[in-house]
Parts: sequence; C-alpha cells; structure tokens
Amino acid sequence: MVRVLRYIIQAVCGLVLIYWGYKNLYTIETFEYRLVEQCIGNWYVAPVIARLVVGLKFMAGTFLVLNLNPKNILPKLALLLMALHIFDLAWGTLAENIIIYKSYTDIIRYNTTLSIIAIVYVTGVSVFMLLKPKNADIRFKWLRHIIGLALIALPFILNAIFPDNLMDVAEYNEKPFDTSLVESPVFQEMASDKVIVGFFSTSCPYCLFGAQKVAISQKRWDNFPNFFICFQGTEEDAQNFLNFARHDFDHEVLSNEAYFKLSDGRFPKFAWIENGIEKKRWDGRSFNYYTLKHFCDNQ
Repeated sequence: MVRVLRYIIQAVCGLVLIYWGYKNLYTIETFEYRLVEQCIGNWYVAPVIARLVVGLKFMAGTFLVLNLNPKNILPKLALLLMALHIFDLAWGTLAENIIIYKSYTDIIRYNTTLSIIAIVYVTGVSVFMLLKPKNADIRFKWLRHIIGLALIALPFILNAIFPDNLMDVAEYNEKPFDTSLVESPVFQEMASDKVIVGFFSTSCPYCLFGAQKVAISQKRWDNFPNFFICFQGTEEDAQNFLNFARHDFDHEVLSNEAYFKLSDGRFPKFAWIENGIEKKRWDGRSFNYYTLKHFCDNQ
C-alpha cells in the first residue's frame, strides 16, 4: 500500500511537470524575453535555453510517471527547475515585472497562485524522494538515454526555431519616408538621424510582443537605436499599451489616413529610417532574432 501511495504521489508530480512544460512551450516568447532581460542569454541563445528547460521538464515528468529514477537524479533535477521558478516569482514580485507573471511561471492562464501551489508540491515531493531515495531503472539502460534525449529534443520539434528566424529577411527599400505625416518634434529629430519606426495597433497582441522585445533590447544594450511608435487607436489605449510593454516609448497616435499611408494598413510593421530615407521594412515575423541581435551588436 505504501509503495502504491508513493508511486501515485510521484506520478502526480510527473504529470504536473509535463503539463507545466506544455504550457511553457506555447508561451515560449515570454520565457525568452525573461532570459534576455536578466542577461541569461542574447536573442540567439535565449530561444535554445528556453526549449532546453521545457525539454528537461518533459523528461523529468515522464520518467517520474514511468517510475524511472536512475541514481535518484530526478528529484535533484526537479529541485533545480523549481529553484528557477522561485527566483523568478520573487524577482517578479519585487520588480513588479509583468513579463514574468505572464511567462513560464504560470501554469493556467496567468494564475500565479496555481504556480505557487505547483512549486510547493513538486519541491515537497522532490525533497521527500531525496530523503527516502529509491532507485528505479530499466533492464536495458541504454533505452533510458534514448527516451531522455527524445523528450529533451521534443520542444525543438513542436515549437521549432526556424532558419529564417536567424537570417536577414528584411524588405530592402531606398525611398523617402513622408515624415510630414508624423507631427511629433521628437520623431522629426529622430528621423533626421536614425530610428526604427513601429506601426502598431493598440489592440494587437503581436504588436505588444514586438514592443516588449525592443524595450528589453534598449534596456540591456545602450547602443540599440531609437524607437518610435506610430499607433492606430486612441491615446488612452496607447498609454495602456505602453504600461503593458513596461516602457515609455516616444509615440504618436496617427489619423487613419496617415497610418494607412505609412504602414500599408497592416500591423505590426517596422521601418528603419536613416536621414529621412526608409532603408528596410519588416513585418512581425521578419523582425526576428537576427534583426534584434544585429541592432544590439552593430549600431
């Protein structure tokens, strides 16, 4: 009976880790942003680290469910993963960091209470397994390595890092940018030198992702270029947008006519302006890891 109860507690812990990893995988962008913001990686390294952590959760959770625990390594791995979450929740609370509250620390929607319960449960089970060790292995030990590697690789398959995320896929232009459609004196000054212009709708979640990436880049790299937002919406909605982005970008709410003329009516859009000339343009997908790293390293 004791053995059955121990397995049930262990299996539930494993299922929590598997489900948690699954939820992390499809909010992977916010996990990547956190890694970059806290200097754990740059825009090339963070996507790899994020998927690796999810893969370790899949492996630890599956091994617990299958009752595989060679050399009692699983509770140590689970405690390491929980240490990351405890650090993030503590840092997020002190810094009032909304990205962390929306990122991989959240299991169901943005309910941090459930995350805390999960952390306490997984930590408690892991400590118990360390204090009451019980090795469990399979006859063909080589098989566990294949299963483990497959589970670690799974996030790289389910939510792949595509080659075009690491390539220059900008649309190159060489045409005058009609600066007269943006009245802001700040923009006029920026456009006479160098500036990235973002064309955002205040209700677009992908625009918010783009703004958060730029905000983190400007925070970490002093040489990241100026950024100006041209909004479609109202000033009130623009302020709410900036609150979620956690950065007070210079911006202007354009008339519908001006916005559509400059952005072709689509969002998010980004344009690189040098001395009043538009040199490059990106959409939300092509404004990728390569582009961010290029601006962080070379400007």
